[in-house]
Amino acid sequence: MSRAPYHEQPSRRGGSGRSGSPLGLVALLVGGVLLGGLCVGGTVMAMGGGDDEPTAQTTVTKTSSPQSETSSSSSTSEETSSSSSTSSKSTSSSPTRPGVAPAGVKQCAGPSQGTKVGAGTTVTSCEFATAVRDAYLAADPENGKATLRVTSPVTDKAYTMTCSGEGVTRCTGGNDAVVVLY
Repeated sequence: MSRAPYHEQPSRRGGSGRSGSPLGLVALLVGGVLLGGLCVGGTVMAMGGGDDEPTAQTTVTKTSSPQSETSSSSSTSEETSSSSSTSSKSTSSSPTRPGVAPAGVKQCAGPSQGTKVGAGTTVTSCEFATAVRDAYLAADPENGKATLRVTSPVTDKAYTMTCSGEGVTRCTGGNDAVVVLY
C-alpha cells in the first residue's frame, strides 16, 4: 500500500494573511478621516479662509491753484488712487471746521479726521456723501479745492465732484448732488 505524499499546511497563527481585529480597523479608519480633515482645514486657513471683505476703491483727482484768479498758468494737477487703506499726511494744516451743519444740510455722519459730512440736497444720499468726504480727506487738498471721482455705494456709478471752501467745504456734481463737509 502506498501512501499519499505528505504536504505540510502553513500555520494560521501570526501569519501574514491574518487581518487585524475589527476594533483596530475602526480606529485606523477614524484616525485617517481626522488626519484628512486636519489637512483640508489647514489648507483652507492658509489660503485665507475666504472671508475677504469687499473694499471700496475711489479715484481722486487733486487740483490746486494759486489764490489769485488772474494767473492760471501756474495751476498744478495731480491724480491719485485711493482704496480702503488710508495714510495720514501732516504736510499741511487742516482747516478749522465748525462742527455744526449749515442751515438746510441734512447731517449724515460723525467726524472722520475732524470732518463731519452732510447732504445738501434731497437727491444726495448719506452713503454717497460719506464716500465723497472720505475721498476728499484721502486727497488732502490744498486751500480746500479738489476734483474727485467717487463711486456711489447706492448707484454703483462713478461721479465727478468739485469741492471748494476751507472751513465749510461744498462739493457739487454728479446728478445735482451737493455734499457739505463741516
